[in-house]
Amino acid sequence: MNRWDDSVQKAADLAKSKEARVTELEAILGSSSKSEEETIESEFEGLFRQKIEAEVQYLALSKTTQNLRSATVDQLTLLEEQKTLASEQAQMVHVLGDAEAKVVALKPQNQEVGKLL
Repeated sequence: MNRWDDSVQKAADLAKSKEARVTELEAILGSSSKSEEETIESEFEGLFRQKIEAEVQYLALSKTTQNLRSATVDQLTLLEEQKTLASEQAQMVHVLGDAEAKVVALKPQNQEVGKLL
């Protein structure tokens, strides 16, 4: 026999083996009791329900994660705005301090001018 004949023979043997297994499984199914079928169906339904619950939880967690990311970005933006505002306020305090110092420095000159008038 050549290589092809061996391959065909192996394929035929495999097909016979699979056919025998199918026949065996059909016999098991045919002999299984109604309660075994109901048990298998119940287990399948339970697994299907668990799969759906897991998908729902995944979707809920995904949405929550997305919302948290969005809120984090919003908070970071607000924090940056607050930093900018605080910096501007510090500059205004500095400008006000300079103005007060000038007023104090000019007060004697103002009094002198007032005396002259």
